[in-house]
Amino acid sequence: MMLTWFDALLATLWAALTVLGFRRGLMGAAWAGAALLGLLLTNALPSPWLGVVVALALGFATSVLTERLTWMIAPRSWHLVVGGMGGALLGFVVVTALALSFPLKVIGSQATYPSSDLPVPIYNGVYNSMVQRSVFGLFDGPLLARWLLVPDRAR
Repeated sequence: MMLTWFDALLATLWAALTVLGFRRGLMGAAWAGAALLGLLLTNALPSPWLGVVVALALGFATSVLTERLTWMIAPRSWHLVVGGMGGALLGFVVVTALALSFPLKVIGSQATYPSSDLPVPIYNGVYNSMVQRSVFGLFDGPLLARWLLVPDRAR
């Protein structure tokens, strides 16, 4: 199976987030953790407005805490590794969410992903994507994974 343009785009995005986490070190790991926690909490809450408030509060708290704590710590090489791991984890979540974010086409009791109503180049890129095929099982995966990766299908 060949890689599609969509796979190349997702791999580039994943690499960029990994490098960003690596360059930021501990602060990058803190931001990645806060982003994942914010996504999970926002998608698990019953009200979208409550989710917005929680996400803003979490972002503000992370900003203040990382700014105050990380300047006091002398940078070490393991900080970069931890930041890279945080960035890679955040990159995996973002790439997986993007791979599963296209519309479904439902005909009767059958659903196809992605919808064949998409423009042909987009449909072919997503349909033949190795990334999309490898994470497709998460549509029926654990509730926690669905809250994080496909929140519109989690409920």
